[in-house]
Amino acid sequence: TLFSNKDGYKYWFPEGEYHINIIHQQPCGECALYICPMGDPAPCIDSISVDEVESAIVSVLQAKQIKAE
Repeated sequence: TLFSNKDGYKYWFPEGEYHINIIHQQPCGECALYICPMGDPAPCIDSISVDEVESAIVSVLQAKQIKAE
């Protein structure tokens, strides 16, 4: 799951064995603004790289495969 700082990640974390939550804290975190004054895309989301997401996906898929064997 990708979270921005404003998404209430403290309350909405998906729980379970096959979840990885990716959050990059920013100084403006938990602003609760609908439109980010820091830019579009917001730095809290834009700082999450494709490689980081891919690595998280691979790790979950590998964990599921190991458990299934």
